[in-house]
Amino acid sequence: MKNNIDQRINFSIIIPVFNSESFIKETITSLINQNYKNIEIIIINDCSIDNSSKIINRIKKINQKFKFKIINNKRNRGVAFSRNIGLNYAKGDYIIFLDSDDYLEKNSLSYISKKIISNNHPDLVLGSHNMNVSEIFKNRKNSSKNNLNYQLKLINNSKQFTGYCWAFIIKRNFLFSNNIRFSDIKTHEDVVFVAKIILCCQNLVLINKKFYFHRSIPQSLSRKVSSKMLLSCIIGLKELSNIYSNKKIVSNEKKIFLQSLIRLLTEHMLPLIFLINKKHLLKYSKIIFKEKKLFNKINVILKKNFFTFKSKYVFDRISLSIRKKLFSQIKKRFNKNFYIFCMDKYGFAISKILINNHLKVKGFLDNNDFYFGKKKFGIKHYSLKNIDFNNNIIICNQRKTHQKQIFEQLVKFGIRTNRIFIHRFSI
Repeated sequence: MKNNIDQRINFSIIIPVFNSESFIKETITSLINQNYKNIEIIIINDCSIDNSSKIINRIKKINQKFKFKIINNKRNRGVAFSRNIGLNYAKGDYIIFLDSDDYLEKNSLSYISKKIISNNHPDLVLGSHNMNVSEIFKNRKNSSKNNLNYQLKLINNSKQFTGYCWAFIIKRNFLFSNNIRFSDIKTHEDVVFVAKIILCCQNLVLINKKFYFHRSIPQSLSRKVSSKMLLSCIIGLKELSNIYSNKKIVSNEKKIFLQSLIRLLTEHMLPLIFLINKKHLLKYSKIIFKEKKLFNKINVILKKNFFTFKSKYVFDRISLSIRKKLFSQIKKRFNKNFYIFCMDKYGFAISKILINNHLKVKGFLDNNDFYFGKKKFGIKHYSLKNIDFNNNIIICNQRKTHQKQIFEQLVKFGIRTNRIFIHRFSI
């Protein structure tokens, strides 16, 4: 019976690689060591300048019984372009996108193949992973496992869902028959791609077994934010607006799902407004103003006046709204010195707002050791044991589960609750 299963499901595993020498061996080894061998490994080397290519070729040479396909991009094109190239070569029944610093859990493919067969080869399988998604699955047994609306309702009601493409196992024929590809944007390509597959899918299966391990690897601080990130958000919102208007959406749960992705992408935009230069900000404001009919649809979808079009300076009103919300929290504080917890684009944006209004940012805090001793805007990262407890701490992590964990961590460390507050980027 096991051999029959092995003969029926083939997986194409697509791995874009760019300067991944630290992890790529473990990533590929997690595939080679699976007890399930009907796989093809498709690696797209996106002009790596480290030892990634040497490591990949060495592994391929000593594992010739595996189907390896290595494609070398002629120039660096980004993860979306590379995944699309991988799709062009994929021959398997199902596609798995694997990031080059992540890995598949032991013997997970055998389990997934059995679930695919027992559920009549669904369009999509949403698997569990290491990023606290158990909430999606906890009420799983209360309804028919093949009820698409019910599955989407579980996702929509979850505060923990992460809309990454690597969380899905996707039928190849489903992707090709619906002509689904990644948008060629630099960031947030997953959001648009996941919107497309959810829009078109007819059946979805949830499997409450961790099959994927995602590493949260911070990029260098110099590469963290760029104007291209804001442009990607704008292009992504245009696509999501068009997807939402598609007549294929007959399910209310699909509409709710797409609304959540649109809301997510608008929230990704907000800190960038304070971090890119005014020249690019005006340039992108003009793009939105020129297509105000399309972006006004975003307002309708969100039931919120997110974009206003009284002038071409579209971001001015958004910036003012964010600053007002932050200052309404700050004005209640007698001490106007602040530490910022979470050394990411949200923390950087808050530091910019405070500095530009002559308030004191004492330092950054973050649980990731990568940041220890590093600086941004001349502001240093500190460990908790080295901070002044009389100053305020702003938690700017956007996930509610993480906000709660950080708050509890600070209180347990001895910081008074009236010194801690959470700022979420929204309007």
